[in-house]
Amino acid sequence: MSTTTLSTPTWYVEPKSINREEGYKHLLEDYGFDPSTGRAADQNANTKTGQKFDASQDLLECSARMKDGSELLDEYMDSILSSNAPNQVKSVAKKCKTIVGDVMKIAAKETHEAAKKESPIPNGDKAFARSDNKRKAEIRDENPSKKPQIKVVMMKEFIAKKKNVALPKASSKKARPHSARRAKQLPTRVPPPPAPVSDSESMGSASSSTTYSP
Repeated sequence: MSTTTLSTPTWYVEPKSINREEGYKHLLEDYGFDPSTGRAADQNANTKTGQKFDASQDLLECSARMKDGSELLDEYMDSILSSNAPNQVKSVAKKCKTIVGDVMKIAAKETHEAAKKESPIPNGDKAFARSDNKRKAEIRDENPSKKPQIKVVMMKEFIAKKKNVALPKASSKKARPHSARRAKQLPTRVPPPPAPVSDSESMGSASSSTTYSP
C-alpha cells in the first residue's frame, strides 16, 4: 500500500509565537490608555470608558490598601498577644484581629473582585499591580540605607490623596550640640572706635587727675 505525502502549500505562513505582554500593551493603546501607567493617555478626555477604568483602578487601590491595613493590624495585635500585656488587653487585641482584621480581609477581596468586573478592559488589575509595584520600588530606592515600612508609607500616601492634603516633609535640620545652643551670639556690627584725643587734652587730663601730697 503506497503512502501519500502532503506537501506544505506555498501560501502557508508559520505562525509566530504570541507575546501576551506586547498584545496587552496594544490593547491598552487601542482603548486610549497609557500602558506604562494604566491611566488614560489623554488626561483631558472625558469618556465613559476612561471614567469606568479610573473608577476600577481606584477600587483596586482601596482594596490593596485595605489588605495592607489588615496585615499591619495582624502584626500589631500579634506583638501585643506575645507580650507581657495584661489579659484584658490581650483579649481586646485578639478580638481586633479575629473580627476587625477578618472583615478587612473579606472587604479587600470583595472590592478587588468587583473592580475586576467593572474594568472596561480585561486584566485591569494587572495594570494597577504594575503601577503599585513601581511605587513600592521607588520607596525602596528613596530609602537605601534602611528598610522602609512600605505598607505604612503607601497607606499614608493613600490617606493624604483621598483627604487632599500634603504629607509633611521630613525635617532636614540636624540638632545642634548642647554647647552650641547655649553659646552667645557674636554681634553682627562692630561699634565704631572712640574719637582720637589730642596731646594737649591728654596732658591736661593727666595733670588734673594727678594730686600731690605736701
